[in-house]
Amino acid sequence: MINNLDNMMTAGGESLSLRDPLLMILVGESGAGKSAFCDFVNRPEEYFSSSEAIERKLEEDGQPINHDTVHAFATEAYGENPEWQVPNILGKLATRNFLILDGPRRLAEVEALRRNHQNTLIVRLTAPKEDRYKRLQQRDGVDAEVFDRIIHDERSETELGQILKMADQVIDNDKTLEDFKQKALEVQHLLDSLEEKK
Repeated sequence: MINNLDNMMTAGGESLSLRDPLLMILVGESGAGKSAFCDFVNRPEEYFSSSEAIERKLEEDGQPINHDTVHAFATEAYGENPEWQVPNILGKLATRNFLILDGPRRLAEVEALRRNHQNTLIVRLTAPKEDRYKRLQQRDGVDAEVFDRIIHDERSETELGQILKMADQVIDNDKTLEDFKQKALEVQHLLDSLEEKK
């Protein structure tokens, strides 16, 4: 696990700036613990969810919010414009010292963010498949059939696999919840340290 600011603030072998706003892109398969990680870091004002705008649009249209409706909307929206969320993400980042982006699934979006904001760190969360299934089952009521469909969609209809390979840092979520919480609190401390260095 990352245990100091210098180690964490490295992307592509290069040191990131301590003066410019930091964009932390949090990536991982469904159920890896991204939402829990953000809850533990507990910086809601510095948080941007890739699915938030999608869920808001579905609510406006009176549609249910589940894997199938979110996936269908995302496929259409990103098909029309792969970078449609980028201006909103960078706009929110511009008013903060750092921003955590939770869960992008499209390669063009991540590449555009890194191209337009070099002070970007991609952090991957990993977890065993059986643990991911249990979490989604408890959180969203997902059964085995839906979980298999989620895995299929992530692998064949998004570019998540390519994004995961771009990770600058990896955090494993393969032990207890308390262990995972401690890792998140370490990142919280590092982000607090980053603000102190401004």
